[in-house]
This record gives sequence, C-alpha cells and structure tokens, in this order.
Amino acid sequence: MSLQDLLSQAWENIKSAAVDPSHPFRFLAFNTLGEVYPDTRMVVLRHFNPDANQLFVFTDRRSEKVKHIKIDDRVSLLFYDQERRVQVKCLAHATLLSMPDSVPYWKRLKSGKESYNTLHSPATVANSWEEAVALKPTFDAEDFGVIRCDLDELEVLQLQSSGHQRARFTFLGGSLDASEWLVP
Repeated sequence: MSLQDLLSQAWENIKSAAVDPSHPFRFLAFNTLGEVYPDTRMVVLRHFNPDANQLFVFTDRRSEKVKHIKIDDRVSLLFYDQERRVQVKCLAHATLLSMPDSVPYWKRLKSGKESYNTLHSPATVANSWEEAVALKPTFDAEDFGVIRCDLDELEVLQLQSSGHQRARFTFLGGSLDASEWLVP
C-alpha cells in the first residue's frame, strides 16, 4: 500500500464514520490538555470537511473540554477499527464555533438534544441521580456547541501479518504539506 493509499483509506473511513452511526470510527477518543493531566473522553464524529481537513464533534458549551480548549486549543483524536486493525491518530487545533454557527447543526440533530439541555453543567456534583439528569424546562441550543478540529497531522498505523505500515501526513493551511513513512 502506498502513502497515498493509506491517506485515502483514512479519509474514506472518516468520511463514512461522519454519516454512518455503525462505522467503527464513529466513536473516537478526544484528548485535551487538562489543568494537571491530559483529559480523554469518547465523542461522536458528527461531520467531516475533507476539503479543509476539518473534523466536527458536538459538546455542551459548559463542559470541561471546552474550558480546556479555551486555555490550550491543541487536541488529539484517536480512531480505531478492531476488525480492519487500523488506527488513525490526529493532532489538531480545536475551535468552539460561535452560537450562530452552531445553530444549523442543532437544527439537523435528530436525537440526543437532551444531552445538551441538562439543568446543571456536565461534571457538576449532584445530590441524587434525579438531580444529575434533570433537564431544563424547554429545549434550546443555548448550551449546545460544535467543536471544529483543524488537522495539523494525521498518522495511520495499519496492523497486518505481512508487516505493519505506519505513516504520517502533515497539513499546512488545510492542505497536505508532507507525507512520510514511519517505523511501525
């Protein structure tokens, strides 16, 4: 497999995951730089703009990941497909879209709006389960956020019995800048 083949395969998997809820890349590890330790959580890939090398995930604007991004916008994202034995790691700069720019995504969201309409901020200590899951009286997009991740680097690791393949692709201004093989 060539460098271009590895990159094309990664793009195709990411593109599919953005629209197919059953794709293995749909759920990915999203890492921010916390106050003391790196902070990792699973998120859902919601949109992919291949022309600009941008990935989009949804969040509650009150979440810890948003606080971290405001302090340091560097993030890493990790996809893994166990069946195909492929891992894709992305390094990116994250931006929380403005409220007006998030609304179109909110309008297209078919289910799960309650995740962004809890009465209290994510990770708030609650006195009971009922308090923890209490929802605002009306659903709105006030706390709904969209994080855009502008890719700086994408690394592919393809595990295979005939020999693992690993490559790194770097981007500059949304365009591919360099490709190189790495020792697996």
